[in-house]
Amino acid sequence: MADHGGSLEAIAASVQGHLDAALAELSAAAAAACSLLAGAEQQGRRPVRADLAGIREKLQACLHRPEPPMDGIGIAVAADYLADSAYWLEWWRLGRGGGLEFVAHSLNPRRDAFYDYSSRSWFSSPAASGQTTVTGPYVDIGGTNAYTVTLSLPLITGAGFAGVAGADIPAARFERFLVGPGRGLQPMVLANADLRVIASSSADHLPGALLEDRLADSPNKVPVAAGLHGQAPWFLLLL
Repeated sequence: MADHGGSLEAIAASVQGHLDAALAELSAAAAAACSLLAGAEQQGRRPVRADLAGIREKLQACLHRPEPPMDGIGIAVAADYLADSAYWLEWWRLGRGGGLEFVAHSLNPRRDAFYDYSSRSWFSSPAASGQTTVTGPYVDIGGTNAYTVTLSLPLITGAGFAGVAGADIPAARFERFLVGPGRGLQPMVLANADLRVIASSSADHLPGALLEDRLADSPNKVPVAAGLHGQAPWFLLLL
């Protein structure tokens, strides 16, 4: 650890900085959504989809920034919270050509292709805990079909839980912190608390793979995202 600790800690700090930047953008979007919904509640009525019209510009602005820390961001409304829609998902992502794309899903429970986002961990975890959570890496089926990490936090208004704001970060985004000049030749892995690989500098440890249990006690590792609302931290590890 003595030969590599400084570089590991510096890389861990860079990863943490990326997460912090994404969380700051997400928190601002969540605050804007809560303000729009609270405005309707204060009028003594249940919000409708039109009350959230202003959030689209806010979400798009997050992705229009130079080198945005996430590739997708959106709002998922709690089931039956809106008066005119049982489910609603306002989600945007960066397209391959750099333009913005609305992420469309089937939100009709009577359809076979219904996307029940309320059952997904990125939604159900903050809904149950009332805290910010990090989910993944997981394959974003129906989205990018790539390994993704999602930051999510609950939307709380005067009426209680109103939904979740989330930001998607492709696992591949974290590889740039692990490779390049000064990183050395020893393989390096970024993994979550369950020992699932998020990013790696080695072709032998691909995103989504599980590391051996013995590596949990390795002296050559440092925590990342430690103490995020009580969640177990990620860690950066030399193999």
